[in-house]
Amino acid sequence: MRNRSFSFTALEVVIPVVLALALGLGLFVTLTPGLGLGKSADPQLVRIYSSVPQPSYDSMVHGIQMAIDEANGRAGDFRIEYVPLNDAVKRADGSIKWDADVELANARRAAEDPDAMAYIGTYNSGAAKISIPVLNRVHMAMISPGNTYPGLTKPGTGTAGEPWIYFPLGVRNYFRVVPADDLQGSAAAAYAKQIGAKSVYVLDDTELYGHGIAVIFAQTAKDLGLEVKGGPEGIDVRATDYSALASKIVATQPNLVYFGGISDNHAGQVQRALRQAW
Repeated sequence: MRNRSFSFTALEVVIPVVLALALGLGLFVTLTPGLGLGKSADPQLVRIYSSVPQPSYDSMVHGIQMAIDEANGRAGDFRIEYVPLNDAVKRADGSIKWDADVELANARRAAEDPDAMAYIGTYNSGAAKISIPVLNRVHMAMISPGNTYPGLTKPGTGTAGEPWIYFPLGVRNYFRVVPADDLQGSAAAAYAKQIGAKSVYVLDDTELYGHGIAVIFAQTAKDLGLEVKGGPEGIDVRATDYSALASKIVATQPNLVYFGGISDNHAGQVQRALRQAW
């Protein structure tokens, strides 16, 4: 199997970073002495995979393709081929969300491809936990445009053994281009204090990202002297009516309500219920 090289990403930074990767990849393959390209149908081909939920994040796929097009599909003497994969499925309730089995299949597909050199993804941190170890075993660079869970890269910020449990070969192959939750949650709490909030109520969507950032926000808020009236409290993302939750929150009279989670998990519906109850 061909040795793999590193680097890149998506949206706000996707175009310049992917262009830089294309140039760097070409130099790496060209200048590295004795680089074995292995058994490849086309020794001049470099294949890039991505895995994000579609159609929700089609913009990332478009950004990656745009960057490759701007490089004329080339990295030095090598031709770049892009394979966008979808790690989402439509669920019984009609929602479209990433799926563990699909993400695992995507990672395995890339790992088994002798022409694959890099994997752009995942968007969801939970999905990254699945694919990082698969790609680590074949030394494939994985660059995420959206993962924020601290435990993927930072010791002591997640559960026991993280992040090393994701790197069975003991070498890091994973990178991300957005701040982790420990920075986001702390910054949000500092902002709440800056705008004069004295008390907060904390909600989350129960997912890895949402709950993680809510926990960090709540702890930092306490450390800064804010009163946490409630939470972190997970909402029922399958509910259609949040009036009872809103009434309970309003009864505590917080200055601010913080929601940790993604907009798809009914953040707007919760906000609407709070406005109606206040």
